[in-house]
Amino acid sequence: MIHSWPITSTEEWLRRRKQNVNASEVAALFGPDVHPYLTPFKLWALKSGKVPDPAENSAMRRGKLFEPVVLELLREDHPDWKLNKTQGYYWDDETRIGCTPDVDGTRPDVYGYGIVQIKTVNFYAWDKRWHDEDHNIAVPTWVAIQASVEAYLTGSTWAGAAAFWTGNDELEVVYVEVPLKPHLIHRIEDLVGDFWRRVAENDPYPPDFGQDRKLVLDLYTQGKASALDLTGDEDFRNLLVRREGLKSLEKTGEKAAKDRKMIDAQIVHRLGNASAAICGGRSVDITIVSKRSYTVKAQQYPLLTVNGSTNE
Repeated sequence: MIHSWPITSTEEWLRRRKQNVNASEVAALFGPDVHPYLTPFKLWALKSGKVPDPAENSAMRRGKLFEPVVLELLREDHPDWKLNKTQGYYWDDETRIGCTPDVDGTRPDVYGYGIVQIKTVNFYAWDKRWHDEDHNIAVPTWVAIQASVEAYLTGSTWAGAAAFWTGNDELEVVYVEVPLKPHLIHRIEDLVGDFWRRVAENDPYPPDFGQDRKLVLDLYTQGKASALDLTGDEDFRNLLVRREGLKSLEKTGEKAAKDRKMIDAQIVHRLGNASAAICGGRSVDITIVSKRSYTVKAQQYPLLTVNGSTNE
């Protein structure tokens, strides 16, 4: 059953959002390349309570501050539309899907009630993510999924996305229709159902070691498990061989260092709760390094040390 709640408290709104997969998060479940800021593994870690919700960043703050401006610009561009800031949170307590639409309203050219999703983007994101291969304006897949979920939960008959961007001394709001695809909701419900199963069973998605590298390291806490003997694990040995090659190249290129750090995250993930492993003639040790707080907050991270030769 779908419910709505008038937002009266930020703390209560955040608590309710925590219990659901929200429209802005759903696209992550379609794969690590669909949502530009969220992976399935990271969403699982957030909803499982493995990591705290992220603090407000500059992009989030920008979106919040400019949202009223975009609404006014939309009203100027479409004076016959009746648009309002949405004041409620909507959720389905059976599927545990929720949303907080930005704008709702009516328009004379389309039947019924609708929602508008507002996105503030820089010029780079506008040019790269809001255009198709022929450079025609197009809503990014993750935004279209978000708008579709919001339309479904609010009972809307139409949906759109408004991109607010600045660049080249221009200030513009571009409105794009989002076609509603009812069959997509069934796919989303299946994905969200499997997601909550994974949360309940502590069954994480495989990490994307490019996007999830830092999260994997943040999740690692050096355990008391005995050292792993991975001598017969060919995949692990190949990781060590690739790491050795990249370490030798790091002094000549930044790309090698970036790739080596991805491999480090894979190694840490493979060790799980173990603080050491042996693989043929190689030993791998992990220790937790604590950095004191100066101008940034104190940090802890696992330091990976590999000794020996992969040829042994």
